[in-house]
Amino acid sequence: MRKTMYLFVICSIFIFLGGYLFYDNFVKNEKCSLKNEYNIEKNNNQEVNKNKNYTELSERIIDFEQDHSGNLKHKRLDLAIKDNKLQAMLNYQEVNIKGLEGKIKSFIISRDYCSDVANKWLIAINDKNELYMTDINYYNRDDYMTFKKISLNNDIKDITDLDFNVGFSTCGRVNTAVVLKDNSVHQLKYDREKDTFTMSNTDVSNFKQSIGSTYIVYNDNTIGRFDTYGKYENEFNERLKYNNKELKASIIYESVENDYITYYIVSDNKLYKVENTYDGPQVTESKVSLVNDKRITVMMSKASSNVNYHDIDVTFEDDSTYIIKNISLEYNIN
Repeated sequence: MRKTMYLFVICSIFIFLGGYLFYDNFVKNEKCSLKNEYNIEKNNNQEVNKNKNYTELSERIIDFEQDHSGNLKHKRLDLAIKDNKLQAMLNYQEVNIKGLEGKIKSFIISRDYCSDVANKWLIAINDKNELYMTDINYYNRDDYMTFKKISLNNDIKDITDLDFNVGFSTCGRVNTAVVLKDNSVHQLKYDREKDTFTMSNTDVSNFKQSIGSTYIVYNDNTIGRFDTYGKYENEFNERLKYNNKELKASIIYESVENDYITYYIVSDNKLYKVENTYDGPQVTESKVSLVNDKRITVMMSKASSNVNYHDIDVTFEDDSTYIIKNISLEYNIN
């Protein structure tokens, strides 16, 4: 009887210990794992700041002095924010900064390629989200690096450097913008007459990439025509379609034949041809056609008859081929 009782007690102890170890090693750890996974997911859902601006930058700027060949010299401008203040060194010598108020958060540089000496403006934002600008090219003046406030009277929260051009410009990229509290992004345009910047009404926060001054690729890879004149009426918000289905670009080719530009778009592994009608630089109509209803199997680059371009030899599922000739530009859409 005693032996039976002892065996019962020992077995109960082992069962209890086994249950405890199972709970401790598996159930408890699983709960911790789930808790950690929840924390990771929560952290991944936090908003990420995508704005592109600077707290430190080195810039090459034009000097009015000429070298022995008569070419304009260049100087080095080093900019950095330290202890909430902007510091500048011109050819490693400190520059006196005037007119800049508040604690400086960041800055961007706007460029005017229409100028013979390539003007540059430094735009800074402070802790009160106030904007200040200064011309950083005419540094022979006594008041070099003298800032003045840009009064836009808008709900600005940040500044950013765009990775694409916005609006038609014969002078090159117009790349500076402000971010409003509703997360909309608006280009900053330099007003020559008033010597200040104004803000565009167009929200470009859903723009991914510009295709010359012809198309805009949006964040979802759909394609819209560029509104050259800055009107952005409803017709310019429409996307390129084929059979009422929006195209989503993975690659866009610019082809030049007889001084006429044709675009080819790879969308869902099919090849589309786009022919445009223009009013000056403005595209007024885009005619989309399908090159082949079969999917692309191979695309090979090869030399063009024109040394300034290259061709793409496209093969489809039915083994038919098509050559995209005289490609001047190629855009890979991420």
